[in-house]
Amino acid sequence: MKLNVVGLQSGPNGRNESYHNRIEQLSAQFDKVITSNPHIDLIVFPELMTVPYFCKFNDNRFFELAEPLDGPTFTYFAKKAREANVNIIITIFEKSFSNEASIYYNTAIVISNDGEMIGKYRKTHIPKLSLSTLKTDETIYFSRGTDYPVFDIKGFKIGILICFDRSFPEASRSLALQGADVIIIPTAAAGEERKNVWLSECQARARENGLYVIGVNKAGVETLVNQEVMNSSTFFGLSCAFDPSGTEIGGHLGSESWKSISVEVDKSKINKCRERLNFLDFLQGDLYFVNSEEIQQIGNFKMKQETVPLFGPKGAVFID
Repeated sequence: MKLNVVGLQSGPNGRNESYHNRIEQLSAQFDKVITSNPHIDLIVFPELMTVPYFCKFNDNRFFELAEPLDGPTFTYFAKKAREANVNIIITIFEKSFSNEASIYYNTAIVISNDGEMIGKYRKTHIPKLSLSTLKTDETIYFSRGTDYPVFDIKGFKIGILICFDRSFPEASRSLALQGADVIIIPTAAAGEERKNVWLSECQARARENGLYVIGVNKAGVETLVNQEVMNSSTFFGLSCAFDPSGTEIGGHLGSESWKSISVEVDKSKINKCRERLNFLDFLQGDLYFVNSEEIQQIGNFKMKQETVPLFGPKGAVFID
């Protein structure tokens, strides 16, 4: 039982590029891989596929880029999914509502090959970073998601993490414990410090859970000007795939824009790997979170220490 997955390493948004032009670029890349490989089961786009990476600025005007789950990006690619008979994972800057208040998320949407919305995943780890090569604050724009859903595509269980989520083993473990065969990681990652650990993090998530990991990044230099302030993001690409043993599949992409990576996911390989060594069989879940907030409060509770015993020795009792 196999699943053919293609990750689209898209280029950066052009300066002052319109939404319409960006969609046309993404669509052309989509059409190209469909033409060259008609047997694709799932196509994956990188994080924030239709918008520039605006999180280095603090400006409420960027909220105007957000769209609802069933907005224009979903509508467009739902039609593409039906026409090509292929499943798609798209990404959007999502605008949602709760009690008439607007809430915004960094979201991936799974579209079936008949154009239906299978479900969504909202990024759960929202970074605020001040590294030597990367300064960003996504907390200005995104609320965190609250769950780790697993989706069924052609008999395979698919989990999704978005970019920074990959750095937290607990997130991928949650998906593995729900039976995920594959974890897809749409990404818009820049910065040398993050680049240097990207492949090793994806590899670790695959090996420690005995499943496939496919990371799909943007690539290229994206320049955004806001109120006469210019800022550039150099997305490092390196879209990659690792099998359940942590072995890289076919080599990762470089830093060139508008490339694709093709991966064959084999369920029998997952089974064989877990027959040899299944880390999930050895989890000690009752120990991992013993230092929860409640336990810490008990541990820090100060008790009065008695310096004189309240009772004398009781002696020993022997039982034959």
